[in-house]
Amino acid sequence: MMKKINRAEEIKINNFIKIFWEERAELDYLAGSNDFILKELETREIIKKIGKNSKILEVGCGNGETLIKLAKEKNCRGIGIDFASNMITLANRNAKKSKVDDMITFEIGHVSEIEKSEKFDYALTQRCLVSLDGTEHQIRAIKNIMRHLKSHGTYIMVENCIQGHNRLNDIRTKIGLKPMDIYWFNFFLNADEVANWKFDNFYLESGPISLCSTYYLLSRVIYAKLEQDKGTKIENLKYDSDINKLAFSIPNIGNIGASTMWIWKKL
Repeated sequence: MMKKINRAEEIKINNFIKIFWEERAELDYLAGSNDFILKELETREIIKKIGKNSKILEVGCGNGETLIKLAKEKNCRGIGIDFASNMITLANRNAKKSKVDDMITFEIGHVSEIEKSEKFDYALTQRCLVSLDGTEHQIRAIKNIMRHLKSHGTYIMVENCIQGHNRLNDIRTKIGLKPMDIYWFNFFLNADEVANWKFDNFYLESGPISLCSTYYLLSRVIYAKLEQDKGTKIENLKYDSDINKLAFSIPNIGNIGASTMWIWKKL
C-alpha cells in the first residue's frame, strides 16, 4: 500500500507514470505487459463476459488489443480511452491494421475525467485503476466510469488484488523463492475493502474472481523454482517458456496471483 502523499508529490508521481506508459507504446504487442500470456488469459475471460453486438467503453485501453478482439470476435463497437497519447496512436494504428477502425475508436483521456454523452452496454478496465495513487482516486474513477453505463449495464473490473499477490508470495517463500515485488507505480486493490464499496444504483454481481491462478502457479512458482535450481538468473527467465505456454491451456484452479475480476451491475 502507498503512504498518503501531498498534491505536489501526486503530480510528480502521475507525470512519471505517464512517461512510463508513453515509452511502453514502443513495444506494440507487449505495450500492456511483457507477460503476454498473462494478458491474453485476462482478455480471454473478459471476452467471455461480454455479449455480441455490444457497445463498449474501455478505460485505460493501452495498445487497443482487448477492444480490437471484442470487435473481431463479438462484433462489438465502442471507444477506448487512455491518457498516454503514444498508446492512442498505437491503438488506432492496430485497429486499422485489423480492419475494425470503422467499429472502434481510441481517444486521449483520463479515467477521472471521462466526458461522453453516449451510454454503453459495458465498461471495462484491465489493470488501469492500479495505476492510480490510492483508494480515494480509484473510487472516484469508478464512479466516473459507472455513470457512462446504460440501465442494466455492466462494469467489468479486472485489476490486481493484494490478497492474491500475497498468497502467491507465501508459496514462493515456502520453497525458497524471493517474494515478488509490486511495481512502484501500482496500488493493488484490497478485496476486503472492495467487498464493502457502495455505489448508487450499482451492486457487485460477482467477485473477487481469480483469473490466472494456474498460470501463476506454473510460471511464478514451478518454472521459477526449476530455473533457480539450475542457476538461471532472474533476468533470463522467459515469459514464453514451455511451462508458461502449457499453463495457458490448463483450466484455472485456485486463487493465487494478482489478476482478479469484479463485475458490477447497474440497476
